[in-house]
Amino acid sequence: MKDDHGAQTVHGIPGAVGMTLYFTLENADETELRALAEERTALYEGYPGLLLKAFVFDPETGRYGSHFIWRDAAAADAFLAGETLQQMADKFGHAPEVRKLNVLALVADKGSGIV
Repeated sequence: MKDDHGAQTVHGIPGAVGMTLYFTLENADETELRALAEERTALYEGYPGLLLKAFVFDPETGRYGSHFIWRDAAAADAFLAGETLQQMADKFGHAPEVRKLNVLALVADKGSGIV
């Protein structure tokens, strides 16, 4: 369904899982984290079951992480058990805070190429 602002709501992603994942970093440098995010984008292209990933940073809290949309819980769980996440935990010296959520609908700008 499209709205008056050019957004499109996608229904029919049964079982899709949203996930937030954060590392809390002291003295985080946004420029360095942006470069790290740019460097790591290729790791996620074609990642099994991944529909969408955003690299995010909150400079007020030092929280750096990701917002994911996974095709299903199995894909999210496979990522959590995999080496990509372990590499990040090793880099930052601790495991991230992780939350999984059910995706009810997804909205994106129709010109974004996301939907």
